[in-house]
Amino acid sequence: MERKPMLMLTAHQQPAAIKCRGRGELVREIARTYNISHCTIPRLKGSR
Repeated sequence: MERKPMLMLTAHQQPAAIKCRGRGELVREIARTYNISHCTIPRLKGSR
């Protein structure tokens, strides 16, 4: 079974996603914006 590589945020997108989370945006909305899994957002450092 072939696995697809996990999509990651670029170095520029990570701080932007953290700021969005800090403003109270929903994790699923942020994930949809960057076309990544909603599970990726909480793993970002400083996202809480």
